[in-house]
Amino acid sequence: MKNILLKTGFLLILLIVFILSCDKDFLNVSPKGIINSESFYATVSDAEQAITAVYGMLNYMQVWDMWILADLGSVASDDAEAGGATPTDVADWQDIDDFTFNASQTGGIPQPYGILYKMIFNANMAIENLPGIPEKDPEATEAFISTRIAEAKFLRALGFFYLVQIYGEVPLVDHILGGDEYSLGRSSLRSTFDLMEQDLADAAEVLPLSWDANNIGRVTKGAAQGLLAKVLVFESSYARYYSDDRYSLVYPGESRFKDLTEKWSEALSVAESVINSEQYELVGIDGRKDYESWRGNTDGYRFVWTTDGDNSRESVFDIQAGYYGLGWLVARGSSMVWWTSARWVYDPSSGDPAETSWWGFNIPSVDLINEFLLEERLPGDPLYGADIPADPRFNTTIHTDRVPGSNDSVQLGNSSGPYWAQICYTYDGNWGNKTRSFQAKYECSYDEYMANGPSWQEAPFNNRILRYADVVLLAAEAAIMAGNNDKARTYINMVRTRARMCGVEGNTCPADYTGTITMEMLQHERRLELAMEGHRFFDLVRWNIAVEKINGSYLDNQEVTVSFSSPKNDFFPIPQDELNINPDLLQYEGW
Repeated sequence: MKNILLKTGFLLILLIVFILSCDKDFLNVSPKGIINSESFYATVSDAEQAITAVYGMLNYMQVWDMWILADLGSVASDDAEAGGATPTDVADWQDIDDFTFNASQTGGIPQPYGILYKMIFNANMAIENLPGIPEKDPEATEAFISTRIAEAKFLRALGFFYLVQIYGEVPLVDHILGGDEYSLGRSSLRSTFDLMEQDLADAAEVLPLSWDANNIGRVTKGAAQGLLAKVLVFESSYARYYSDDRYSLVYPGESRFKDLTEKWSEALSVAESVINSEQYELVGIDGRKDYESWRGNTDGYRFVWTTDGDNSRESVFDIQAGYYGLGWLVARGSSMVWWTSARWVYDPSSGDPAETSWWGFNIPSVDLINEFLLEERLPGDPLYGADIPADPRFNTTIHTDRVPGSNDSVQLGNSSGPYWAQICYTYDGNWGNKTRSFQAKYECSYDEYMANGPSWQEAPFNNRILRYADVVLLAAEAAIMAGNNDKARTYINMVRTRARMCGVEGNTCPADYTGTITMEMLQHERRLELAMEGHRFFDLVRWNIAVEKINGSYLDNQEVTVSFSSPKNDFFPIPQDELNINPDLLQYEGW
C-alpha cells in the first residue's frame, strides 16, 4: 500500500510538470486522442489507479492527521489544549481550542469538508466505472473488480462517517453527480447512516481477512466490520442521548437524529466478528516486554506507538505513511510528529533551554493528566506507594514534569548522531507551557526522520484510524447497553489487562473491574486507552456530555474559560465558502 501511495505522488509530479511545460501553441493543437471516464476505465491497471486515487485522499495535505485527528478530535475536547509557541500561535488552532471560531475560518473547518468529499467523489467514480472493465480486459476477473469496489465502498463510508461526526447532516453524494445536482442541500442522517452501513456490510462480504506483504495497508474484512461496529454504536448513541433534539435542517422543528435507532445488539455482534476472527490482538496482553523498536525492547503498548508498530496486530486500519523525499505537495508522510512533539528541551551540552524543530501543538490537558491519576496501585504491587504514574499507559501518552517519574525526554540528533534531551516545560523567555505537558505517542527516531532533512509533513508514522482496542471497547459499550454485563466486563477488562501487563512484573494497575460495568467506567477507559488519538471530542458529543465536560473548562495556556453550548457546538459549521456558492446548503442555528 505504501508503494501505491508513493505511485500517487509520482503521478502528481508528472501532471504538474506536464502542465507547466505547455505553451499557447500546444494548447491550440486539436487533440488526437482524449482520455475520459469512458475510455480510461479499460484495464486492470486503470482499476488500480482508480482505487489508488481514493486511498490517496487519506494522505492529502495532512487533513486527516493535523486537522481531523489532532485539532478537531483532540484539541476541541477536554483531552488537550492547542499549545504552540504562544497562546496566539496558529490562531485557527487556538480558536478551535476555545470555541471562538466561525464558519469563515480558513484552517480546520474547510479542509476536512473538501478532502472528504473528494475521497467520496473518487470512490463513486470507481464504484460506477469498474464493473465495465472485465468486458474490455480479460485479466480483470470479477473477483478482482469486486474486491476493488469493496475497498472503494469502505473508503466512501469512512469519508461519510467523519463528515457526519464533524458537520452533522451533510449532502448525501452516493453517485456521480449530473450537471444539475451540484447544489445539494443537507440530507438526513438516516439516509447517510443507511449508506454507510450498507457499504460496510457489502465490503465485509468481499474483502479478505488479510493481504500479502506487498499490499499491507489495504482495507480488510476486519476493517470493514470494525468500522461498521463503530458506525452502529454512533447511530445508537445519537438515537439514545438526543431524544429531545429539535434542530434538524432537513426536517425543521424535528430531530437532527430523526429515525436513527438503537442497534446495540447488532453492534455487539459485528464487533465480536472482529474479536473472534483471530486476526488481531491487544499487543502486550501476554506481558511481553521484548518488542523490538527504535526505543529498544519495549512493552506492547509502547510498541504500538512506534513506527515499528505500524501495521501491528493491533492495527485494524492505519493510514499508511512514509518518508519519500517528495516535498510538500505530494508528501505521503504524517505531519503529526512535527506538529505535536515537544517544542523545547534542555541542551545536553549547556543545560540551557533550546528549541527543537517541532511545534508542540495538541498538548495534553491537566484534566487528562488528573484522569490518569485516578488509577491507583493495590497493596502487594512492587511499586505500591511510589509517587510515579500507576497506569503504564501514562508514559506512552504524556510527557510532563507535573508527576514524578513520568516520561520527559525525547530523541534528537546532530551530525554526531542521535541523543536524548530532557524536555523543558517552563522556558521563561517568550514562551511557557502552562500545562507543563507534551504528547508522547507520535514520535520518531532521529535516524528514521529528522536525519533526512525532511519537511514537516513527511514523518514515516502511520496514523492509527481504527485500533483493535477501540473495537474491543466498542463491544464493551454495546454489551453494556444491550444488557449483557458479563460480556461488557470481559471486554473492558481485556483492555485493562493489557495495560496492566505492560507495567513492571507484579503490577496491579489498572485492576480488573468487578461487578456491574457502568457507562462511566467505559467512558473513563476509552479516555485513557485512546487519549490524544482524535476520538475524544466525537465521543463526548455522541454521549451528549460535551457541555458537561467542555463548557466552563479552563485553558491553562490561553488563560481563558471555554464557552461551549449545545446544539450549536455539537457539530462544526459548514465552511462559509460552500454556503456562498450553494444557496441550498443551510447552516445550523447559532452560526
